[in-house]
Amino acid sequence: NSFKRARASSSVRALVQTHHDAGVPTSVAGYSMAGQLGSHAVATLPFEVPVVAMAAPTSADVVFIEGPLAGQLRWEALGDGAKEKLREVFQHADLLKLEPPKSTKRAVALNAGDGIVAPGSTGKLAKHWGVEPLTLRTGHTGAYVFERRALQRLISDTLR
Repeated sequence: NSFKRARASSSVRALVQTHHDAGVPTSVAGYSMAGQLGSHAVATLPFEVPVVAMAAPTSADVVFIEGPLAGQLRWEALGDGAKEKLREVFQHADLLKLEPPKSTKRAVALNAGDGIVAPGSTGKLAKHWGVEPLTLRTGHTGAYVFERRALQRLISDTLR
């Protein structure tokens, strides 16, 4: 899982780097884990890239170890100390351990009733980035399905 996450972040970095080198204006926006991975990629680039993280956790452990998906894993099948080992792997990609993205064009959206990504985690990301989050009064799926216009506006406003 951490290999796939590192590969995904590297893929985003490579794509953004290619666009940057070609002079193509590029930004990154992602929802949930895509927001976390995109944010990780952007924060590790040596140049400015506008970024919008929507319902993004600071780290995957928020969802898979502390959150609702923790109950879906067969921890005993993973062996002794699996939770702590997995947490350690996930912590390598924790957004709070990275400098905020270089671009001042950055934004965060959090869902106040999110049962998948704890709103407190997304709030910590906003604070770390020095931005006031767009707070939606809905849950994880509700925001994606019913608040798309608000999320699209956030992206548009951030890129201005």
